[in-house]
Amino acid sequence: SSSGKNSACIGSIFEVTSAQKDAPTTKSTPQLRKGPLTAKFKGPGSWQQVDIVIDSGAVANVCPPELCKYLGTAPTRLSSSGAYYQAANGTKIFNQGERTINGQTQVGDNVDIMFQVCDVKRALGSTQEITKAGNTLVFGEQGSYILNDASGKRTPLEEKNGQSVLSIWMW
Repeated sequence: SSSGKNSACIGSIFEVTSAQKDAPTTKSTPQLRKGPLTAKFKGPGSWQQVDIVIDSGAVANVCPPELCKYLGTAPTRLSSSGAYYQAANGTKIFNQGERTINGQTQVGDNVDIMFQVCDVKRALGSTQEITKAGNTLVFGEQGSYILNDASGKRTPLEEKNGQSVLSIWMW
């Protein structure tokens, strides 16, 4: 069982009952809309800056329960069945439900991101989920970014503490 917050990547997902073996039904589907960022405040109904660490070992986008908790957490088949993720160190990290967070990138693109809520230290963006949503991730010395395959739009990633990070303002 999980004790304390985990910082390791979320490497596997495990279903508790054999009758529920199919993959999670939710996806991260960033949907770009146009509009400028107009305010930067903290709290419910306001703006909060969040860094999402891009993680190639994560099988799902995950966030800690405290992140935008005012939005609530919707129960899912996974959370109801006792499903858990397994960290690289073998720790079980139980799925507590899901939460869609709306936000805006540093360049003004609006996004809606579905996160699985669990006992982790920070928000992780799964490369699997990002690419399933119709994007290509590009990492390079001259800059890293998420390329939307349909529109060709580039969303820059920042490097922070040696990690690629998508910084967004959430509302």
